[in-house]
Amino acid sequence: MIALTSISPKHINGDVQLLAINSWTNLGLRVYSFNNANEISILKDKYKNVTFIESISGESKFGRPLVYLDTLLEFAKTQDDKDICLINSDIIINDSWTLLPEIIEKLPHRATIVKRRDFINDINDNKVFDSGIDVFFIHKNYIDLIPKSEFAIGACWWDYHVPYSLMKANIPVKFLREPFAFHRLHNTQYPIKEWESLGHEFKNLHSVRARSIMQLNNIIYAHIMDNVK
Repeated sequence: MIALTSISPKHINGDVQLLAINSWTNLGLRVYSFNNANEISILKDKYKNVTFIESISGESKFGRPLVYLDTLLEFAKTQDDKDICLINSDIIINDSWTLLPEIIEKLPHRATIVKRRDFINDINDNKVFDSGIDVFFIHKNYIDLIPKSEFAIGACWWDYHVPYSLMKANIPVKFLREPFAFHRLHNTQYPIKEWESLGHEFKNLHSVRARSIMQLNNIIYAHIMDNVK
């Protein structure tokens, strides 16, 4: 299985990304991070178990060098691996329940999504983050079912775009309820205007009727959680 992410050289929680990525490689995942050339020069010596893919970032759109989701998906289509994990770079995986083998076994027939569990200091003292999704296990064959977009890793709405698109294409999506993905809590790192702007893009792309972006958020989140297996 390949894990696709975008490591930030300026993460608010310092070395938490290194801890996270080590947790993935310990499970046998091969990690690829998509960054621009300048970021790669900063990161490559620290993250020696990561393959960096130089990518064009959406800095003109977002004001920071975020990489588009489509960049990761197009790369995945060129790989021999059919099992793909899309994951935010600061998510620690603890597979104490040994769930990953079954996730992979079922991927030709269903996708799996995972909500993170936030913690402050003690990873065992955690709380599920309800309104977002941070880990996606998908099969290579699903990629063309996800419409092209301008959503980016590290920004909003891509975490709804992936499962919502698969559900629209009648791909079963399992919600993993067991403790699996953990995240050290930090302040929100995106501006509210960006969330609203990308919400309008989501609304238009998926032709969803809503009076406000907050209502759209509630509609889409409810649809995803009402239709997971």
